[in-house]
Amino acid sequence: MWILKNSKELLEHLKSTHFSRVHSIKAFDFSTLYTTIPHSKLKERLAKIISNAFTSKNGNRKYKFIVVNYDKTYFVKEKSDSENKYTETDIIQMLNFLIDNIFVVFGGKVFQQIVGIPMGTNCAPLLADIFLYSYEAEFIQSLVSEGKRYLASDFNFTYRYIDDVLSINNPKFADYLSSIYPSELEVKETTETNNSASYLDIMLSYDTDGHMNTSLYDKRDDFNFSITNFPFLSSNIPSSPAYGVFISQLIRYARASTKYTDFVLRARRLSDKLLSQGYVCDRLTSSLRKFYGRYGELVIHYDVPLSRMVDDILGDRRSVKPGAPSEPNEYNFNYQRRGLFIIINNKRFHPSTGLMTRDGTNADAERLEERFQDLGFMVRRYDDVTSTKLTKLMNDASEFDHSDCDCFGCAILSHGVEGRVYATDGMLSLDVLILPFRGDKCPTLVGKPKLFFLQACRCGRLDVSVDDSVSDRSGFSEDSEHGVSHMRKIPVESDFLFFYSTVPGRYSWRNHQEGTWFIQALCIVLENYGNKMELVHMLTQVNRIVAYEFESCTDEEFTERLKQMPCIVSMLTRYVHFRPKKPDIRD
Repeated sequence: MWILKNSKELLEHLKSTHFSRVHSIKAFDFSTLYTTIPHSKLKERLAKIISNAFTSKNGNRKYKFIVVNYDKTYFVKEKSDSENKYTETDIIQMLNFLIDNIFVVFGGKVFQQIVGIPMGTNCAPLLADIFLYSYEAEFIQSLVSEGKRYLASDFNFTYRYIDDVLSINNPKFADYLSSIYPSELEVKETTETNNSASYLDIMLSYDTDGHMNTSLYDKRDDFNFSITNFPFLSSNIPSSPAYGVFISQLIRYARASTKYTDFVLRARRLSDKLLSQGYVCDRLTSSLRKFYGRYGELVIHYDVPLSRMVDDILGDRRSVKPGAPSEPNEYNFNYQRRGLFIIINNKRFHPSTGLMTRDGTNADAERLEERFQDLGFMVRRYDDVTSTKLTKLMNDASEFDHSDCDCFGCAILSHGVEGRVYATDGMLSLDVLILPFRGDKCPTLVGKPKLFFLQACRCGRLDVSVDDSVSDRSGFSEDSEHGVSHMRKIPVESDFLFFYSTVPGRYSWRNHQEGTWFIQALCIVLENYGNKMELVHMLTQVNRIVAYEFESCTDEEFTERLKQMPCIVSMLTRYVHFRPKKPDIRD
């Protein structure tokens, strides 16, 4: 058992502990510690601990006094000339007096606390610690005396801060609570998920490989109202201490965050808040540099140079000095890597969805894979993806460290319905899939293009018989019974681009052998102009090809000579150019 002083002590211990594999994280809270413990039991336990403290380590002699000086405290076995000396009996009597004399004035009446840890006193946390420790020590000692050291070792990574308990790699800890603590205590598990738990101001989690990750947890993030917890520069606080708040919080974030992305996310949120309160970006930049110089050991494991850290946290907010050149018209594509590009290629669907097989989609996926590899992307293709896997893929992609990447791209080839796309076993909201890439969720993509290519229908009124007749007789079929998304559903976020295969309310055509018109045209343009033409200009070329050069050819009059019009929805703020990278840099 570990009694913690604060979360800093917990983080230091976790960093010094080399877990071979983390497989369980559990958090608990004592909800009745200050309201149900009988004073008689509290006095008895405290007296026992104090008596043990006055006994020498070998148990042969009792210390006579504890001497309390301004600079140190120590036990003595004989006489002492110090005026500040206390016997075992003195300490016990003082504590008993404290416990019996806690009063509260409420409504003009005086009430006495007759149960629970004394509230409202400076020593209350210490008394709670000593009281609970007496039970914890007894429990561990009983396991050892019974020859159950193997079981006692399961509690090696159990931590307690007053009434909050954390247990790591002991999934059955809850089964022992009644054996450890007194029956008056009510203990509730507060674990968030199977692999994560918040404890004090830390969020702890572990991944599928058993690696421990920590990040800062602040319950105020979930409040639906704003909180002013940092000084305004317009207040009477001198500016130097005010900017020192920025440094102190960076220290806190760095200690808590295993991942660089979590550190940057917190630092960016704080800088946004401070800038809105009148802080000057140049001085925040200077404070960030000061933090890096003085406390570099806290961020050394991120392996990130100062220049990049400044760019990631304050890069797009730094003020332009007089006479400095204006903002560039193009996105910075001089990073080491082009970026990650994900292809979701759904061909076959579970019978419960009632959806037809998307013949021809593999041809689309292969073309896309080749074209975006040519542009320097790290392409990852996933076929026939379930809703659970699709959600995880998008979350994992957002948590990927994009710091050395120019941009991010994703293509989804599937059926769709109003506001959603189909996984193989059901529908998912397009907004939910895109949300993890917003600036407040994915800091290493802030200020970088996030490109989404969506091949699916956007129509809400499809007669299934139309799909059957077109598919059976011509080799063409519509990609969906309904639509992918209303434009108003698109997240209002800069640096996103969505390229839909068709406008809202219309079908998206697909050939069973050649694939979709949309992807065919896109790949033709990328092959011819990928490294030469600006992206939106290329997509305009795709629009023209699909609009003018493709036309349905079926045996049914009502589906004969139909057209399709792709749709570009851009929140880009600069131009995008996929200029070739040096051969030794490209993945």
